[in-house]
Amino acid sequence: MIRWVGRWTLLMLAGGAPLLAQEPASKEPPAPPPASPYDALELAFNEAQQKFWESFKENTEPDWSKNPAKEFMPKFRKLAEDNAGKPEALKALVWILTNARMLEMGQPAEGEAVAAVPAATTEAGKSDAGDAKPDKGDAKPEKSDAKPEKSESKPEKEEAKPAKEWVPATPLIVKVSAADEVKNWALERIKRDHLADAAIKDLMPNLRYLAYDMGSKPVMELSEAILAKNKDRDVQAHATFNMAWAMYNPFVDVMQTDEKAREANKTRAVELFRKVVKDFADTDAAKEAAPFIFEIEHLQVGMKAPDIAGKDIDEKDIKLSGFAGKVVVLDFWGFW
Repeated sequence: MIRWVGRWTLLMLAGGAPLLAQEPASKEPPAPPPASPYDALELAFNEAQQKFWESFKENTEPDWSKNPAKEFMPKFRKLAEDNAGKPEALKALVWILTNARMLEMGQPAEGEAVAAVPAATTEAGKSDAGDAKPDKGDAKPEKSDAKPEKSESKPEKEEAKPAKEWVPATPLIVKVSAADEVKNWALERIKRDHLADAAIKDLMPNLRYLAYDMGSKPVMELSEAILAKNKDRDVQAHATFNMAWAMYNPFVDVMQTDEKAREANKTRAVELFRKVVKDFADTDAAKEAAPFIFEIEHLQVGMKAPDIAGKDIDEKDIKLSGFAGKVVVLDFWGFW
């Protein structure tokens, strides 16, 4: 009995093989080729970046020298240069602006340029290099003490031009990173070639986030230049919104300690948000501006909180107004 069952099983397997072979193999259709050189380069970068991030799972200290941004940044720059004034160049320039920060992740970018600012020059035309010549400075101490009255005889002249008399103890060293250099270059190219392009509309949201890296000033200057040159209604709406967003966002210009200046920026931002909603009501920018206006009008410190409604852990309906007179902590959280 066992021998017969074994033979039958072999026959089933032998007979079933041709049937399986006749079934068409299911394969996913091949991905369409990239539509443009920019799309092809962006796809290659995304694949390299994905592999780079996956390496984090295996290494507690990833090798930042393999950061794909360092390899692809020159390629996107060349693409922008080879297609100057064309839509391909604009997309490449915005990619550079939004990804340049990756050059600074983990460790300093290679090829970091260092510019030494010359020491300040006095009115006599002599360069004061601080400690550059200590021997010469100590050679004649008697001369410096010989006529103290003369040094104090004309205090008015010294106070008249204090800015020229300030000299740093050592020459001031300013480091210009590779990321800063390429961002400034891309900004200048956009101002030179693309301010009037209608295609810049789709890239405006990305341009506003430059404020996180470069502060509000470059975003303001670029937006004002776009408003002056570009007559597209949607572009003007986004440019106005970007200006308001850069001035209002608390995470931009975090080193600004002048409270009056911050309040002035906030006031101006409110005016611009309202301008977007009023003058460009049918645009996506107006939809983005509306929540900011609600926040400004209803969610400031000292204002009465909106009546938030939801469910408790027992799925019962609750409202914030039901806890009037009590101390309530609201914890807003999410995933981005």
